[in-house]
Amino acid sequence: MGVLFVLLILVSGFLVCHHHPQYFFKLHRYEGQYLYLQAAYLGILCLIAAAAFHVVLINLLAIPVCLGMRTLGVNYVDLLAAYLPHGLGLTTVDKKLYSLLGVVALTTLLMPFLISRWVYWRLKRYLQLDSDEEVDIVIMSELFSDSPLDQLLFSAMINDRNLMLVLDDRKVYVGRVATMGEPNENEGADQEISFLPFVSGYREKDSLQVIFTTDYKKVGDNLPLVIRQDAIVSAREFDFSVYDTFQETGKPAS
Repeated sequence: MGVLFVLLILVSGFLVCHHHPQYFFKLHRYEGQYLYLQAAYLGILCLIAAAAFHVVLINLLAIPVCLGMRTLGVNYVDLLAAYLPHGLGLTTVDKKLYSLLGVVALTTLLMPFLISRWVYWRLKRYLQLDSDEEVDIVIMSELFSDSPLDQLLFSAMINDRNLMLVLDDRKVYVGRVATMGEPNENEGADQEISFLPFVSGYREKDSLQVIFTTDYKKVGDNLPLVIRQDAIVSAREFDFSVYDTFQETGKPAS
């Protein structure tokens, strides 16, 4: 029985990590024993919440009305205990105990989903947002704030701004960030990006001057390019008018 409850705690805690938006986007940061401890901590909270819920509900249903002749409802623990087969050899007290543990365990597994929906509802109301996806974007923007590159890429994606990316092979792309990778248990959302290039070229080896060689608008369909972030040497916002002025005068516009 003890092993089953330990497993219940870990599973419910891991479900919280997967469905709670503020934990899900940080899941890749938890490794080894820290992940188990985090799951155990959240699972214990789910178990306590489930047990407290049933204690309160059972007591509410047992409140007497009409001078003690009736109650507000039935005792569902006793009702479930009556359906347990007699062949198990359990006493009446054991049947009630196992029934109570069963409903608490089931509620514990449901708690992560209920908590997740409540968090999304609370954040949408507080931030005045319309969808869960918008909540995810707000949470991701907070997580990306600790990395200048992540923050620049994410901001450019949200605001449809042009970027110039210089890769470690001196290849240069100018375009827009279409999407950033979905986080999982091992990696965050900052591992790779889908990039829509407008023009591309290279950085000259000696002078480091950027030379564009391909105009994707003239080629035809602009297909997305997947780029790993660890291949990006530098990134900055790009303005075609400033670039044209620089090409004509040899210096940035004042």
